[in-house]
Amino acid sequence: MTIHASKDKEADYVVLIGLLSDELPAEKPVDDILELLLPLKESYPDAEERRLFYVALTRAKNRVYLVYSPLDPSNFMKELESEEYNTCQHEIINGDFSQNPYFPACPECGRGVLSIKNGSHGPFVGCSKFPVCKHTENICSFCRSGILEKKGENLACTNCQVAIPVCPKCGGDLLIREGKYGQFLGCSNYRSDDVISCNYTRKI
Repeated sequence: MTIHASKDKEADYVVLIGLLSDELPAEKPVDDILELLLPLKESYPDAEERRLFYVALTRAKNRVYLVYSPLDPSNFMKELESEEYNTCQHEIINGDFSQNPYFPACPECGRGVLSIKNGSHGPFVGCSKFPVCKHTENICSFCRSGILEKKGENLACTNCQVAIPVCPKCGGDLLIREGKYGQFLGCSNYRSDDVISCNYTRKI
């Protein structure tokens, strides 16, 4: 049933689903004329939907289970995980996300999270809000299973923790390459057959 329909009801156990970033709280535009007829917004963010969420959480006599995707969680779930609430995160362990992997926020849209996806040219890092947000980044070239995050002047992998220097010209990662004079650092965005590729190099 809907959360509204669950008011004044109880159950031994409650399973709450639909905890996605654009579902709860809902991010739907309000018509300008309708906005004038509505009561003034409360200072606390998403106050009305917080009360609704509280209704859902308090319907259970014994336990409430919150089902969500770590790739696109509701802001309410982020708050529950970040604060000192009495939550159990490993009572049920199933699927690919049982180890609580770290998914950085998308730097472009701020609503989605970055995760590893498979494309026609191999794995890459993309936003969970695709196709609305088309932001992409390079995957870690060492372990091929980590996301690179900016840490000072380097990129740090979320999986293998390797530190990769950042290209000062385009922001790509500098990789060890072999040349006729030995090894050097070259930009990952270099393409020999592309005029817009980055040709930055640095001595080791």
